[in-house]
Amino acid sequence: MLQLTIPGARFFDERTEEFILYKPTILKLEHSLISIHKWESKWHKSYLSAKEFTAEEFRDYVRCMCLDSSVPSDTFLRLTRQNVLDIRTYIEDPMTATTFGQTNGNPTAFPLNAPNGTSIS
Repeated sequence: MLQLTIPGARFFDERTEEFILYKPTILKLEHSLISIHKWESKWHKSYLSAKEFTAEEFRDYVRCMCLDSSVPSDTFLRLTRQNVLDIRTYIEDPMTATTFGQTNGNPTAFPLNAPNGTSIS
């Protein structure tokens, strides 16, 4: 899990001629298969095959990773450059010992032998 602080900010709304104050917001993010599923369901493309993301797609993936669904959507517009770098570092970190490879030409993520040495076929 990654915990980030989105800094507070003050903006002037020209339409209403009022200042809008945002308090700092703490985001708890989880890069997971569920997050990927949510993102792919919306964008109808493969997350893992994508070479690049638009700013909107990236912010939306951060929203999909957010463990608190009540975070207002405008919060993701306030991500700082450092927040983005921290998120990218977190996503790129291989946080598992499970890898997908090939055994005898067949893709597998599971051992093909039982602990006692017998085949699991």
